[in-house]
Amino acid sequence: MEGPKTPRPHKRAPTPEQVDALAGAIDDRYRAWVYLVAYTGLRPGESYALRVDDFDEVHGTIRVDEGLRQVGGMGETKTEGSNRTVPIPPSVARMLSDHIAEYPPNDEGLIFTSPDGRGHQRGQLPASGVRQGR
Repeated sequence: MEGPKTPRPHKRAPTPEQVDALAGAIDDRYRAWVYLVAYTGLRPGESYALRVDDFDEVHGTIRVDEGLRQVGGMGETKTEGSNRTVPIPPSVARMLSDHIAEYPPNDEGLIFTSPDGRGHQRGQLPASGVRQGR
C-alpha cells in the first residue's frame, strides 16, 4: 500500500520586474526567450524545440507539438494533451519577430540556437547567456 503523496510546493510566477531583471542580465540572443517562457508558460524543452514554422506572427500564436527530451534530442511533446496553440502577448510576438530577424533560424528551423547555430540541450540556454556582473 502506498502512503499519501507529498504535495508539491506551489510555483509562483515571476513578477514583471523579475522577468525584466533576468532579461536585462542575459545575452541579447536569449532575451526574447526569457519573455516568451515567462509570459506563455512554455516548458523549457518546448521552447528549445520551437521552429520558425510554429510561430504565427499574424495571429500572435505559437504551435507546440514538439519538445526537447532528456535523452534523444527532439521529439513529440510529453503527452498528447501537451500539443496546443499558445497565444502570445503582442509585445512578445514583436520581440520574437525581431529575434528571428537578428538571429535567423538554423537549417532545422529552430528559433533559439547557440551562437554557432546548434540547438540547445536541456538546461543549457539560460546558463549559457547570463552575463556576469550585472
